[in-house]
Amino acid sequence: MKKLIFIGFTAIILLSMSNLAIAQKTKSTQSAYRKSPVWIDMMNAEHVNFFEVKSAFEIYWEKRELPKEEEDIIGQKFATETDRKEKSTWLKKLFGDKREVEESKMAYEVKRYRFWCLNMSPWVQEDGSILPPEKRLEIMQSLRKP
Repeated sequence: MKKLIFIGFTAIILLSMSNLAIAQKTKSTQSAYRKSPVWIDMMNAEHVNFFEVKSAFEIYWEKRELPKEEEDIIGQKFATETDRKEKSTWLKKLFGDKREVEESKMAYEVKRYRFWCLNMSPWVQEDGSILPPEKRLEIMQSLRKP
């Protein structure tokens, strides 16, 4: 009887410790997602979870402003001269070039992410995994055959 109680108590402790480890892992991954654009590398990975990439993207941009994309810049065609030129501050003069390069790189990555989402969404399984290219090719070929 004592052995049974001891085994039950040990099992409860081990289960609670594993739940605690999972919760800590979730918090650490979310903080990593917040700090750096992990979603960029995740898009390039072969075996990636679609929902995890989407979550990483959303967490990264939670407290940041999305960069201006080409459509936003092109839309300034009809703007007045004062609207077109942002007010220059001494900080922009000091760090303007670096920020513009970083912003254009991020705008490219955001655009690439949106394109990736559109292309991958038909191939996402219920668990978030994406069908491998071989399976996608098989499905497309089977749809083409009359």
